[in-house]
Amino acid sequence: MSMDHEKIEDSVNEEKLPRIQKLAYGILYIGNLSLSQIALGGAVTFFYNVKMGLDTYWTSLAWIIFAVWNAVNDPLIGIIEDRTKSKWGRRIPYLRFGAPFYAISFVLMWYPFFTTSQIGLFFSFLLNLFVFDTLYSMIGLITYGLAAEMVVTAKARSNLIMVGGFISSIGAVIALVLPMILLTGDETSALNPAFRPTMIGLSIFSMACLIWGSYYIKENKYTQREDALPFFKSITETVKNKPFLIFEGANFFFTLAQTIIFTGLYYFNEYVIELGGIEASIPLLLIYVSSFIFTLVWNKLNQRFGLKKVFIAALILCVISGTTAFFIARNFYPAMIVLIIFGIGFGGVSMNQGALNGEVIDYDELSTGKRRETTYSGMNALITKPAISIANALFLWLLRLFGYPQNIDSIPNYVATTSVKTGIMVGFTLIPAIVFIVAVAFMLFYPLDGSDWNKKKKLVREIHLKKEKEYLDFLRKEKPKEKIEG
Repeated sequence: MSMDHEKIEDSVNEEKLPRIQKLAYGILYIGNLSLSQIALGGAVTFFYNVKMGLDTYWTSLAWIIFAVWNAVNDPLIGIIEDRTKSKWGRRIPYLRFGAPFYAISFVLMWYPFFTTSQIGLFFSFLLNLFVFDTLYSMIGLITYGLAAEMVVTAKARSNLIMVGGFISSIGAVIALVLPMILLTGDETSALNPAFRPTMIGLSIFSMACLIWGSYYIKENKYTQREDALPFFKSITETVKNKPFLIFEGANFFFTLAQTIIFTGLYYFNEYVIELGGIEASIPLLLIYVSSFIFTLVWNKLNQRFGLKKVFIAALILCVISGTTAFFIARNFYPAMIVLIIFGIGFGGVSMNQGALNGEVIDYDELSTGKRRETTYSGMNALITKPAISIANALFLWLLRLFGYPQNIDSIPNYVATTSVKTGIMVGFTLIPAIVFIVAVAFMLFYPLDGSDWNKKKKLVREIHLKKEKEYLDFLRKEKPKEKIEG
């Protein structure tokens, strides 16, 4: 065995990242999620529907049309990012120079330009969704696939995502709690005067996180020397990846259920358990704190049982919490108990999403010989982002079915009827529980698990180390005066 091969073997068995790179990974996630979870989640639906007075029909229609746009922009942006070649790398330019535009588009979301009519408000909402999501895709496709690029082994990815999760969850909780406090609990539908300044401050914070993090992440620069797959072949090779399609089936239904829950939480707080102001933050805090606390437990279980089994177990916890919540969660304390259970399951699923995405990208590399993180992130978004639109539209449709008023802003001090409360509970608990079961069914067929797959993962790591060595040899020959960092 040669000395080079021995070094590669050692590196395969022990893969570590410097702490600053783990920190940067977490900070980038804060910058990304702090804005996207608000502007593409329950807060924006509640803002336009309840605070701006956009009818549930027009709000739902905007989400459905928006889903069509997602089918176009995400795969296209992902392929473009994988084909990017610059002195900064493939990923860093988008993070560093795209951050200010991402922040500006978030601020514009809360300043609709036509507010005097339903159709004008509808187009304001729709256009803001289009603009924000395009810039979010540019940032989010990179951060979603970043763990797959920075490390290869399942253990290293789980550790990176765990550390990043600890860091990013702090910012994510703050970002989600603030809108909940500022949007709910008022006796009228008037907008809290502190809401918009808070959103501006949050956008500046997010921009700073993205720019700072871009200076410290690890990027595989050797990938820029590889010839990218042609556009249509890139898509067909992705669709031919069977493990990817199975995982995305589960991911679609998890995203659908998750979005319904976090959108429904605003209406659940406002009309069922009637929490407002600071109290409205309690359900979200319980979800994220329980998720945060059990992250270490899920990571240990990953190392013992593997990503697939742990992912399924976490989904089953979500099913249990949703089913139980429908029967007991109309009062404060029982509701908080089932939200804690959901938070534990939610944390396990969220933690393993990125790691499982990395697995299907590794599988693709063994077939194509290319690293295509953002292509896969784009195709993932093509499948899962429509789930966000469907979830919001479905929840609002259920509310109308159970008698929720169309123009809620015209009814001062509205008190939900028993029928409306039942509709909220059906949408908030039972529908997500059923959808989680479908996600479990998909994951039962997921093949990248066990000792045979672990052997193939080792081969992927060897390929990366050899490519890095070849890249350094190339630099030594082509740029002998350039300082080369080992």
